[in-house]
Parts: sequence; C-alpha cells; structure tokens
Amino acid sequence: MTSRSGDLLADDLVHISFDGQVAGKAEYMAFFKQGAWQYRKYEPTNVKVKVFGQMAVVTGRVNREIVINGQETIGAFVSTHVWSRSGDRWRLTSSQVTTIPNQTS
Repeated sequence: MTSRSGDLLADDLVHISFDGQVAGKAEYMAFFKQGAWQYRKYEPTNVKVKVFGQMAVVTGRVNREIVINGQETIGAFVSTHVWSRSGDRWRLTSSQVTTIPNQTS
C-alpha cells in the first residue's frame, strides 16, 4: 500500500480481521506496511454492490495465495465492506473478513 492508500480509509475505520481482532485505521495501515504478508493472487469473485444514498455495502469472495512470514497459504475468504461518500470521494468505513474453511473431498 502506498502512503496515498490511506486516503481510501475513513479516519474512524473499524476493521474486523479473520481472527476476530478489531483494528482502526492506524493499526490497519501499520499491518500492511510491516510487509509480513505478500500477495501472489487476489482474485475477487461474486462481488455485489448495494448503494444506499451516501453509503454502499460491498460483499464478495476473494480467492487468494499469500506468503505469510515465508509460508505459502492458499485459500479464500468472504468480506463485507461498508463505504461512505463525502462529496466526490468514497472511503472505507467498516470492513469484516471471514476465512472460508478449506474443503476436502
């Protein structure tokens, strides 16, 4: 994420991670800046956007391949993101992600 990436995040952002941890904007940005996760694939699917005036709710699935502290992980998650519009700018105000358990046959 570049330093301008923070412009997409509301100052009062609430992010709920895969493991239930709650983070604000500063913690969210710090996580990505530390570089422990390296994305090899980030493929959104089934994305749905519902706009309600100055708010939008975006849901979908992401198939991903990432390296976390040197260990490769392949899987998917679903997410719900709430965006708010102020003037001509949209900002992420709430984010929640849930891992989809790997299914074995």
